[in-house]
Amino acid sequence: MPIIMMVTMLSFGFASCSSDDDDNIDSSILGTWEEQNYYDGIWQWTFNSNGKGSCKVVDGKISYTFSYDFSFDGKTLTISGTEDGKKYTDRYTVTISSDGKTMNWVDTDGGYKTVLKKV
Repeated sequence: MPIIMMVTMLSFGFASCSSDDDDNIDSSILGTWEEQNYYDGIWQWTFNSNGKGSCKVVDGKISYTFSYDFSFDGKTLTISGTEDGKKYTDRYTVTISSDGKTMNWVDTDGGYKTVLKKV
C-alpha cells in the first residue's frame, strides 16, 4: 500500500510540472509596433511569444535591424541584448491602450518617452 501511495504522489508531482517559458510575457505586447517619434528614423519593434524580438530602423538611406530578448509582465518591459560588443538591459514602464493599438513607454532610467502604434 505505501508503494501505491508513493507512486500516486509522484505522478501528481510530475503532472503539475510544466514549461514556464512564456509565463513572463504578457501577450498584449506581442506583434509589431511602430514608434511615432520620427526625429531619428522609423523604428519598428517586433515582440514574439518566445521572448525574442527585433527592431528594424530606417533613417533616410540607412536601414538596419537588431535583435534582443525581452520580458513583459503587463507593466514593465525589459529589453536586453548586445550592442557594439557590450551587453545592455533597458527597462520601460509601459501602458497599452484598452483597444490594444497604442503603447506608451517611459525609460525607467533616463525618462525617454515614446508612443508606438500597432502595425
